[in-house]
Amino acid sequence: MLAKLQRIVTQLFTRLKATSNGEEVDAICTAIRARGDAYNALRCAGSELEMAN
Repeated sequence: MLAKLQRIVTQLFTRLKATSNGEEVDAICTAIRARGDAYNALRCAGSELEMAN
């Protein structure tokens, strides 16, 4: 799952570098921040599951 998220980030950065459209850049930056939030949520959930066992 984390590897998939990393691939998504890599793809987003590739698109970010290739574009000159300001709106698209903003959308990509928002997606990157959302990815970070999702990653942190997965880590927290994993820690909670680990403590529950």
